[in-house]
Amino acid sequence: MRKLTCLALFLMTLAGCGQSTPDELTIEDGYIRVPSPGASMAAAYLTLQGPTADRLVSAEIEGVGITELHTVHRDENGVMRMRPVEGYDLPAGGTVVLEPGGNHLMLMGITQPLEAGETRTATFTFESGVETVVELAVKDQQRGGGHNH
Repeated sequence: MRKLTCLALFLMTLAGCGQSTPDELTIEDGYIRVPSPGASMAAAYLTLQGPTADRLVSAEIEGVGITELHTVHRDENGVMRMRPVEGYDLPAGGTVVLEPGGNHLMLMGITQPLEAGETRTATFTFESGVETVVELAVKDQQRGGGHNH
């Protein structure tokens, strides 16, 4: 009996050591960077996590005419350039990070000025049909990260 109890405790300990998988799709650490004065474009960043595989296929943000999914790549001349993509694949139990210098949301045709300290409602649509609505903070962040908007 003692061996069985030790084995059970050992297995419970191991179960607690692994990374936890979220029970549902989550969007965290999301923010919109304040655009340069006079600019009608900005970028947004966030972290996606989910228990099952899915694909982010679109985003809509309050006060923004067009929101595109973008990535940054190096062209044949070694210059870093942005380009739109069809979506971001989210692996089962995995994470996708949208960050400066990499994958990000490109906000174009801003119809309501973005000011630090406010929030904007964002709707994210996934290939599975799931729609998630979150509030994104607007932050005055330092420029950089490999590309300009």
